[in-house]
Amino acid sequence: MSAEDEMRNASNQFYAALNKMVNGTAQSLSDIWLHHSEVTTMHPIGGRQVGWKEVWATWDQTAQVASEGQVKLKDQLIRVVGDMAYEIGVEDAGFRIAGQQMILIHSY
Repeated sequence: MSAEDEMRNASNQFYAALNKMVNGTAQSLSDIWLHHSEVTTMHPIGGRQVGWKEVWATWDQTAQVASEGQVKLKDQLIRVVGDMAYEIGVEDAGFRIAGQQMILIHSY
């Protein structure tokens, strides 16, 4: 499997888990994420978190109040340079947080 294929596979796993989270279950994110003090995440609805405890807390809290969700990645572009890889695209997300409809479009 090429490095780009590995990156695409990791992205697919992440978005599958993210879609479970916006429907009330965060465990899949825990299953695929490194539990380390240097991991980070940045949410369009909650800023940046550093370290597994902070990252997990935001996902777990969101899952407890999220429902009826779907997150899609559009215009995906994966690049692999040496031992570093990155992905950019546009997230199109809709879900409910505590009953309130949220619609987000987020480029990264």
